[in-house]
Amino acid sequence: MPGFPGGMPFGMNVDLGGLFGGMFGQGQKKQGKKQRGSNKTQEIYLSLNDFYFGKSLRFDLNRDAFCQVCSGQGCINWKTCDGCRGTCVKETLMQIGPGMMAVNRSPCGSCNAEGKTKGAACEPCGGKGLVKQSTVLEHQIRAGASVGDTITFEGMCSDHLDFEKAGDVLIRLCAADEQLDLVRDGAGLHFSTQIGLAESLLGCERKIVSHPGHPGLQVVVPCGTQNGDVIVVKGLGMPLGSVGQSGFGDLYVKVAVVASDVEKKTLVNSKAIIQSLFTSMD
Repeated sequence: MPGFPGGMPFGMNVDLGGLFGGMFGQGQKKQGKKQRGSNKTQEIYLSLNDFYFGKSLRFDLNRDAFCQVCSGQGCINWKTCDGCRGTCVKETLMQIGPGMMAVNRSPCGSCNAEGKTKGAACEPCGGKGLVKQSTVLEHQIRAGASVGDTITFEGMCSDHLDFEKAGDVLIRLCAADEQLDLVRDGAGLHFSTQIGLAESLLGCERKIVSHPGHPGLQVVVPCGTQNGDVIVVKGLGMPLGSVGQSGFGDLYVKVAVVASDVEKKTLVNSKAIIQSLFTSMD
């Protein structure tokens, strides 16, 4: 019998999708929604004072949310697609030779390969599946929180029809640009000061203006302090902000000794006296 090699006769309907493994567009059901949307990050800038004492945050958030009436579907009922009869696949016949027809299968365009079409539109969302929602996000930043800490509000990004669940809103804590005489390093606070030669020998005090917990703090620089010495004042750093910790870090005072021109001149003029003073101490 004439026909294709292998004995296939003319006058038959052939399923091209099954015969050639999908080369001719065999239809597939549309994939479901992705599980979760992307996160969104917002930076906020806090002062050293905010990090030291903690701060209450409040955000007014406007977002798109799935309509509760229709569960984000945009309609109150569904009906079986007339084009594919619920199979999600559209079948069409095409002639590929004398007396031979082929069945071409492709995703149904009438229902977007879902097998169903929307009925009456949901009134609250106007058929969109989403409504505007206003909400308030609140969070108490703990005392001693670190720069770079992130606050997570789960699922508070806008809902989207392509995703089953919204992404998270992330708030990252950053340090504000301030003119301070202190520098923070973790739980430590660092202060640098310059003293003269006489102050190095006899001792002195230095005032720290911008300490959040102790404004105008007077730090004692003991006599005999040398250039590059670091004075550690226990318990005057930042609060220990980790969960389960209490207390404070330390304050570090780095001292630079710089002799003034007057002091240099005095050293030269009084060299013999100073030399005899220190010689007598042997």
